[in-house]
Amino acid sequence: MLQTRRNNLGRAERGAFTLLELLIVIVIIVTLISILFVGFGAARRAANAAGDRQAVSGLDLAVTQFRSDNSFEPPLVFDGEPLEMTAGRKPEATQSGMGEGPVFEVDTDRWVVSVWDAGAEDDLEILRQRDASGDTLAGMSGQSSWADPRYSKYALAYYLAGALPEIVDGVEGLGMYEPRAGGGFRGVGAVIGRGRKTVDPYVDTDSKSVNLAQSYVEPNEYAEHGGMALDQGGIDSVTTDSLARFRTALTDRNGVAYRYYRWEHGRYDSTKMETVVERTSDLNIPAVLIDPTLYREVLDDPMSDVDVTGGDPELRGAKYAIVGAGEDGLFGTEAIGVIQDALGRGVSGMSAQAEAELRRQVQQDNVVEVGG
Repeated sequence: MLQTRRNNLGRAERGAFTLLELLIVIVIIVTLISILFVGFGAARRAANAAGDRQAVSGLDLAVTQFRSDNSFEPPLVFDGEPLEMTAGRKPEATQSGMGEGPVFEVDTDRWVVSVWDAGAEDDLEILRQRDASGDTLAGMSGQSSWADPRYSKYALAYYLAGALPEIVDGVEGLGMYEPRAGGGFRGVGAVIGRGRKTVDPYVDTDSKSVNLAQSYVEPNEYAEHGGMALDQGGIDSVTTDSLARFRTALTDRNGVAYRYYRWEHGRYDSTKMETVVERTSDLNIPAVLIDPTLYREVLDDPMSDVDVTGGDPELRGAKYAIVGAGEDGLFGTEAIGVIQDALGRGVSGMSAQAEAELRRQVQQDNVVEVGG
């Protein structure tokens, strides 16, 4: 009997885990869980990135359909503040109307979208970011050279979704009357039934990656164009002012508005007395579409032969772009202080090259479609 108990005891002792063995098992389990979390995180990020690309591609297809139906791309809307901080002026048509953008009143209860018109000389200078002599407008009046005003947060909502009030586009809710390149809509303000044709929205605005945001404002945008980032009081003042009902944007899954860029090619050569495109910098491509390190070279020497397109023929021929901010919610053109804060890189006295590298890091997750 005693021997049996010893055997049983011996077997029990041999079957138990030691403390070291338990620790090893726990470490293995924790490691496997960590690997699973990393894998799930990577899969989630990949799925989000794919969704972002699909959304921007869908918006580009909508622009293509809009152009097919109307024989022109959606116009570039002048959003008003804060873009006028950089542009220094308004579209020609807006200057004679009441309102600061993105719409202006032409008569009682009839408003027109404020757009940059390539057929107007002053507007063409903005679309080229060059003055009449061909010199670049970038960085004038103490503004950052990265603060390019040639984009709109509202244009895609206006022209692809028809998200304007009825007094502007003729239709209550989504949809619009037939749009015109100059910012109006055919039949608005006309005799009942005269020339009116209702156009359905070109995009679905009830998805995870494309949503309508009413009274949209981007606080960091003010700092990007030379002002101060808005605090809550500043946001409240913008979202309750008289133009708030017109400020509707298409936003991504993070609530950041997609930007619609438009530009024109060419640099006026006073020697030849004509507009020329002799180097890729003469294409006047917005900085948000260019590798920041290449853009930095052009800023240092505007007449350099550096290829700002990076050899991309599609970008070389483009005149519009749809840009999503991606996972980090930044475009890479924001005020450098905003970018530093977002990345936890609060460094003062940053060199031009270091700034370009930081912008490049932020820009890498941008989602872009170009056309023209």
